[in-house]
Amino acid sequence: MSIEELKRPERIDEERIEKLKELFPEAFGDGKLNIETLRDEIYRLDEDVLEDNIEEFYGFQWVGKKEARKLSVLPPKGTLKILEGEGINEEQTKNIFIEGDNLEVLRLLQKSYSGKIKMIYIDPPYNTGNDLIYKDDFKEPVESYLQKSLQADDEGLLTSNPKANGRYHANWLNMIYPRLRLSKSLLKDDGIIFVSIDDNEQANLKKVMDEIFGEVNFIGCVSVVNNFKGRSDEKYIATAHEYLLIYQKGNFTTLGVPLPEEYIGEYNEEDERGKYRLQGLRKRGSSSKREDRPKMYYPFYYDSSNDLLSLEEMPNSFKILPKLSDGSDGRWRWGIDTSKENIELLTAKYISSRNEYDVYQKDYLHKDGKEKTVKPKSFWMGSEFSSDSGTLSYKQLFKNNVFQNPKPLGLIKYCLNQSLSENDIVLDFYAGSGSTAQAVMEFNEEKEKKCKFILVQLPERINNKEYPKISEITKERIRRSINKLNNECENIHGYDRGFKAYKLERSNLKKWEMNEADGRDISSLTQKLDLFSSSPINTESNDIDIVIELMLHQGFPLESKIEKVEINNNSYWLVKHEDFQFPIVVYLEEKLHEELENIMSVDFEGATFICIDDALTNKQKILLSEKMNVKTI
Repeated sequence: MSIEELKRPERIDEERIEKLKELFPEAFGDGKLNIETLRDEIYRLDEDVLEDNIEEFYGFQWVGKKEARKLSVLPPKGTLKILEGEGINEEQTKNIFIEGDNLEVLRLLQKSYSGKIKMIYIDPPYNTGNDLIYKDDFKEPVESYLQKSLQADDEGLLTSNPKANGRYHANWLNMIYPRLRLSKSLLKDDGIIFVSIDDNEQANLKKVMDEIFGEVNFIGCVSVVNNFKGRSDEKYIATAHEYLLIYQKGNFTTLGVPLPEEYIGEYNEEDERGKYRLQGLRKRGSSSKREDRPKMYYPFYYDSSNDLLSLEEMPNSFKILPKLSDGSDGRWRWGIDTSKENIELLTAKYISSRNEYDVYQKDYLHKDGKEKTVKPKSFWMGSEFSSDSGTLSYKQLFKNNVFQNPKPLGLIKYCLNQSLSENDIVLDFYAGSGSTAQAVMEFNEEKEKKCKFILVQLPERINNKEYPKISEITKERIRRSINKLNNECENIHGYDRGFKAYKLERSNLKKWEMNEADGRDISSLTQKLDLFSSSPINTESNDIDIVIELMLHQGFPLESKIEKVEINNNSYWLVKHEDFQFPIVVYLEEKLHEELENIMSVDFEGATFICIDDALTNKQKILLSEKMNVKTI
């Protein structure tokens, strides 16, 4: 085991640097990367990979991109504080709501949720010229956020970005770039992201996402018809749609979407296995000739008196071959091995217009108890996708229109349908009114799944006495959505009808961050030295908040089970999660008593033990480190 001092990482993407060291160890010396050596190594492997022209090259550039890249690798400076009593079913739920700047929150989630999110849906500001966009602070993101969260919009967390601004597009790109880059690392290898956008930034967003996710991982740009009548106030064309850009992490497999009602009517045959439709096995259209796929030309044998179809000749059977309408040889859609494996799905039918028999596949409406799905089209149109539908769902909960243009539940559920399997996690870091949370919970009920959500929303101030911040609307909608489900049906299957609420706060651990002002201000520097000579933990911090910060630092997710254990006059905190073999033990008292020392070494071998450095004697550090991973604050 080991002993080490807890430190914040210097940057988020340390794993990428480690991978680079593994691939090109020759390019690193004294911990530094030698760019020329790296170029030589890559050139030696494939000289065509390198772009020699540094003045003219293909790529998407804008003013501020360099700083936006830096924002995406900065480590988190803050932490998350639990808002006890603001959620529902807080002890059992795995659903999470976080109030805070989504850029800093995405940083905080990196270690605990890297590679764990199956689907991301976001509806960012569209940059219409009337939207307020996020203002990011490079040096002090958390302090800046906490100060500005108390101010009005025009001077606080958001800033206007009128089209007359010379950096109108650049400002929006500088906002979206680091957030998308951080979100990518949270996706599972088979994860997927959906981003709603309109014409103002669709072209630029496509280029940014091509760069971050890779052009090969572009799935589609869907046109979503959300206003059937079109917007009559527009100058030339009454726009009736917006876009949904879809990218995968790399290994996504679509689960499809429900069959449209008009398709279901085609399943007009039925047997003991259920409803089905007949689909011709003979290949039609292009590449349907025998010479196109010679091995897919083979005979079936059919006994019409006993309704038996086989690939082997039988008594009283006759041969059926794939013939084109002009009488020439065609081919089947399946090879002979596939036909053997699925012969029970095949049948023969007499075609009177051609005076011959043909082979058909029974395509069943349900398979393994689940209704058949189809691939989604490149445009989505229906009442469930309309803006009016989103407003109606919202008004059913709130009775008045406090929130403008909430996203329709049908749109989000359509994304969920093609993406989610059991226990998957959905992330929305532009949560708005909380449509995604309601959609996930209703989706679980409808599809009998147990998926979870993480929502993040800035406490953006609005002119409303009952809900002065949008984040308050988000939380209240989640509560009302849960109450609606509870009133509609009993939760006999134990679906997660709850959520925990957190908010972004400054760290509970004191940090020595000497900036230029500290160097000139002796009294400020003296105050910091005094703080570190006492305790490394802020005196106003609650124990549970300290435990949550340490838990995230160690990569445990927010849904981890946290338990306070008390023995005599001593106590410690235990953090467990099913993904981790060993728990975290957090001890926050000034001195570790002998009784607890014995418990730690016997009952928690292999666990991580975190405590204040002065709480352990040198002897205790050595003894505990033989059984546990000891980390000190």
